[in-house]
Amino acid sequence: MAEAGGDEKGRIRALYRRRARDYDWSLPLWRLGGFRETAYRQALVAALGLRPGDTVVDLGCGTGRNFPLLEGAVGPSGSLLGVDFSGPMLERARQRADRAGWSNISLMEADAAELDYPDAVNGVAAAFAFGAMPDYEAAIARAAAALAPGGRLAMLELTTPERWPDWLADLGIRLMAPYGATQENARNKPWQALPAYFDRVSVSERYFGAAVLAVGEGPRSPAEAEA
Repeated sequence: MAEAGGDEKGRIRALYRRRARDYDWSLPLWRLGGFRETAYRQALVAALGLRPGDTVVDLGCGTGRNFPLLEGAVGPSGSLLGVDFSGPMLERARQRADRAGWSNISLMEADAAELDYPDAVNGVAAAFAFGAMPDYEAAIARAAAALAPGGRLAMLELTTPERWPDWLADLGIRLMAPYGATQENARNKPWQALPAYFDRVSVSERYFGAAVLAVGEGPRSPAEAEA
């Protein structure tokens, strides 16, 4: 199992190394199919309930598409840590931060399942990240353990709705293959792991059920999560 997980992580890292250059211009093409990427990201950040001065972690930050929204929420007195598995994607994120003049952003190349979080994290955001992780539950558990009391984790994920006919589900997977989708991970539902680590969980669908916004609030202690 561990070896298979390692192989999948290597595949994802290699894929996003190749996609780093064209990622930002290719995502807006989703809008042609009615996918409201910007609105969904806005809902993701709003769900965190961040305040000026807070500390937020952006897991799977990619090229930093969440950064303007997260910066607007925590302000210059807050701090933002962007974490990604791909060095080339992080380089694009660094360029975005430098162009905007944001001095309170730090970046880290790391595996979310093994990440050493900063102290007193108020929120963790993850857009299209957990579903591609072979060990997403370990990453969720680690995020929950790092959150301050009352902190929130918000994830925006793509999935294959069970109510979709097979041909439509297969078409969706093929369209998303350039972004890492496979027959296996396209059916992942990482939000189903949240109740084990949070006292309150909310889940809402977007885009005909193919996108899900899920929020965990009130992180449980590691002992409570194991009980």
